[in-house]
Amino acid sequence: FVKLGQIASTRPDLLPADLIAELKKLQDEVPPVPFDQLREAVEAALGAPISEIYERFDEVPLAAASIAQVHRAVLKTPEGPKDVVVKVQRPGIARTINGDLELLHGLAALIERAIPESKIYSPTGLVEQFDRAITSELDFTIEAENARRFARNFEGSKICRYPHVYKEASNKTVLTLEFLPGMKINDALDNGYPGPLLAKRSVAIVIQQIFEDGFFHADPHPGNVLVLGDKSDPVIGLIDLGMVGRLSPELREKTVDLMIAAVREDYTALADAMYAIGTPTRKVDIRAFRARVAELGSKYLGRPLKEIDLSAMIRDIVRGATEFGLEIPPDFLLVGKALMTIESIGKQMDPDLDVFGEAKPHFV
Repeated sequence: FVKLGQIASTRPDLLPADLIAELKKLQDEVPPVPFDQLREAVEAALGAPISEIYERFDEVPLAAASIAQVHRAVLKTPEGPKDVVVKVQRPGIARTINGDLELLHGLAALIERAIPESKIYSPTGLVEQFDRAITSELDFTIEAENARRFARNFEGSKICRYPHVYKEASNKTVLTLEFLPGMKINDALDNGYPGPLLAKRSVAIVIQQIFEDGFFHADPHPGNVLVLGDKSDPVIGLIDLGMVGRLSPELREKTVDLMIAAVREDYTALADAMYAIGTPTRKVDIRAFRARVAELGSKYLGRPLKEIDLSAMIRDIVRGATEFGLEIPPDFLLVGKALMTIESIGKQMDPDLDVFGEAKPHFV
């Protein structure tokens, strides 16, 4: 249920803002698996005793969530011992989740049959989105490939790092990653790291992921962001790379068109870009839709850049599109979630952060 709530928090087209704000507070913390059971799971997955693979494996986890828990360890490698973190899937969790998914699919189909008006909100589509997200989280080889792809996209970057994957000690249920020696955002701020610089770099990373690479971290909340390096030249480390968003070249181009229209305060182009992103589920009165988008956009775009709430603007325009029967692709909704999250984190680091201003050079 926590995972379902976290996914539902990405759907401003379905849920009101106050409920989404509450769902974003959901934390995935559960009692850890006893270490004896965990050791059995690791040894069965990797085909060898823990002592043959790791020089040290801490019995107390760094974190315990509903799908997996994470332990510090020291990996044996031909180049010498390496500090790592090991993510281990909870024994039996795949079977539990598959049973829950069957129930959710059945419930969504029942709702659509019993309440035809619900189809505009696509309960079955929401469950399918949830199914894809949580099923991918159950296969750690997907997260490993995500980490490698992010590292390739940011190769040579001086402001961003992703953990190296140790393939020899990883598979579908165990993932061994480089330990990034960083600190959480609040700790970094308390230790004198410059908030404005951290905020600018965080926004720049997410903007590159979404609008240049079309492959982005869909859940960049504070627990997944680390601060490394010196105070004068900090580096952002991103972890927990299981939930990602992908924009096809076509959808990325349409999303850029939307941002260009916003930068130019061109409400007709803004409406047309939103229409192009969505899929009509009924005949759309395009003139009325443009008027609605102009009404919503004028709440935000007629202000100084610093005062523009980018995430709220996207949320309201998405909701306006839904009112007119436009079905919005889940990956575009994940763009909104990522921008909302990074805007929230950025303003925690720098209350004067101008997210729209930081993004603007990419769209002029």
